[in-house]
Amino acid sequence: VRSLLGRYAEAADDALVAQVEFKDIGDKLRSLLASSDVALALYGAGDVDEALRRMQTVFTSYGNRSPATNNPDDIGTLQALARREAEMHLAYAAHLYGAGGQRDAAQKQWETGCIRLESFVTDALQRQASETALRDLETQQAETSGKEVAGTLRAPSVAGNVFNTPAIARLNGMDPESPFVTQRPQSEYIWYKNGEGGIERRNPGVPLATVDA
Repeated sequence: VRSLLGRYAEAADDALVAQVEFKDIGDKLRSLLASSDVALALYGAGDVDEALRRMQTVFTSYGNRSPATNNPDDIGTLQALARREAEMHLAYAAHLYGAGGQRDAAQKQWETGCIRLESFVTDALQRQASETALRDLETQQAETSGKEVAGTLRAPSVAGNVFNTPAIARLNGMDPESPFVTQRPQSEYIWYKNGEGGIERRNPGVPLATVDA
């Protein structure tokens, strides 16, 4: 929010605190995302040298070394990471071209950023369309069966897997409606409450990225 208001130095401080706190609890995905936010905010604040140093460090954490997860509620975070990576490459390219005069290096960073950004948009559009189609189909099935809520359909990534069926899930001691089985984001399957007398709250998960077609 502070970055949107142009308060980049404060945004960098906030992101740095978040990075440390996420790292302390072992949340590598959000720690890496916060680290990316630090780099971009510092660049906006004019602390270019530190921003570029952090960008180079973060770049080595993407790709094959990027934290992995099988929790579909993390898909939105992974999408945010993809977008931040693209933005950092583009910012780095702008610096190389404008300040350093390194046209070839700038071109390479620019092309990498554009490829990453295109991949982010393509993935976001495909996931939006897929999730919308599945939710519409679930609504139709509920209406047909007369039930208030239909069963959760599996995501296309696992729908054709013969080892990912309700029967196999139960055999492995898992609920077939679990997002780890269905691979569906924002199912609000996981819940928590603060204390014995607390109100049960459903975790909505991280929203999928939204882009215009």
